[in-house]
Amino acid sequence: MQVAVPFLCTRVQSSDEDDWEKLLRLLKHLEKTVQGELTLRADEGDVLLTRCYPDAAFAVHADMKSHAGNIQALGKGAANTISSKHLNSKSSTEDELVTADDSVPLTLWTRDFFKDEIAD
Repeated sequence: MQVAVPFLCTRVQSSDEDDWEKLLRLLKHLEKTVQGELTLRADEGDVLLTRCYPDAAFAVHADMKSHAGNIQALGKGAANTISSKHLNSKSSTEDELVTADDSVPLTLWTRDFFKDEIAD
């Protein structure tokens, strides 16, 4: 949802059939998961195992900017999520690389933060 909602918000002024389908898919997802629980848990040894899942969608906005998202997991559950527009790029491959590059510093900082907390 972290990526879908901001993207759909940028499409309010000039929405098309695809945007409506995306909105309906999001609402169906919410309806199916309304009773679900959000879980954030790290088993012993998992705390320093930080997983980062970046993704980008090339030129999906009207101004041809791309949309990027990143989910950062620690153990079980998403500990941090980011969603943003990217500057114009030449290809979807470049978008994916830029998104991955933007995600690494936060992932390393989070890992180091927990490492310091555990050491204290």
